[in-house]
Amino acid sequence: LALLAMAGSCGTNFPLIHIVEESISPSQATFLRFTCATLPFLPLLAQRLSALEWDLRADKTMLPGLEIGAWCALGYVTQAIGLAQTAPAKGAFICALFMVITPLINGLAGRRVELQAYLAVAIALAGTAVLEGLVPGVGEASAGGLSAFNAGDAWCFGTAVGFGAMFARMEMHMERLDDADLALPLTAWQLVAMLVATAAWHAADGGLAGGAEQWLQQVQAASGAQPLLLPALLWMGLVTGAGVLWGETIALKKVPSTEAGVIFATEPLWAAGFAALLLHDAIAPNELLGGAAIVLACLCLQLPEATLLALGGGG
Repeated sequence: LALLAMAGSCGTNFPLIHIVEESISPSQATFLRFTCATLPFLPLLAQRLSALEWDLRADKTMLPGLEIGAWCALGYVTQAIGLAQTAPAKGAFICALFMVITPLINGLAGRRVELQAYLAVAIALAGTAVLEGLVPGVGEASAGGLSAFNAGDAWCFGTAVGFGAMFARMEMHMERLDDADLALPLTAWQLVAMLVATAAWHAADGGLAGGAEQWLQQVQAASGAQPLLLPALLWMGLVTGAGVLWGETIALKKVPSTEAGVIFATEPLWAAGFAALLLHDAIAPNELLGGAAIVLACLCLQLPEATLLALGGGG
């Protein structure tokens, strides 16, 4: 239930990012979001490092946390770029491919890849083709063929890779650390990595070209023009950012990453609902059918291999 609640809360990110990015750039929005997420954890890190006499090598959560945070940063940065260029519901469905990527990464790491993972990949690829309007006769976008695919969709695929790797590596590190109490400092280091990555992106995007004073004035002007800006940033930073990341870190000590991914398969459905509610977006038939196929692919990961073999006549 906790993971389902996290998936539901994350579904709000997609329409809220669209609302926020009407007022500020994607890089500024992501940087502000993770500034809000990281600040509450800085006293914890300072206290922990002080207890370790500031010996970074003695903190066994630092390197794992920074690595997981780097993958997560890839997911969030590409998500912010992608959702500025594609519809929220469509982007959410493409991002959901991370549930298929996670078991594939586990397989590359030497863990056995079950038969159902291969089936899930096939269904997910077919669903993505339908989603993108590449299947003739399915939805209005099908007439456009490849023209239905845009740059935002490609960035959202980067989100799937980033979050898929994050889940897989988070599970591996939590198994190795073997201490649930380390989830909080591990989360803190993840947020540090994400803050550094998003700050670098914002700087490279010219975010501070006019100086700090002009930057603050721009944020104040944007928040005045859009009353939902600051509440949305705080929600996405503290709740769906830091809160969900901490919850995922704790959960992946007890729940396999593949199972967690299946629960998060509901996220695009939540996103489509929130997008319809907040942005009044209509969901095209091909987006609905393709999204359903991607969710089905994620659910297939939990189908017993013996059942698949029996269905296929393999015993």
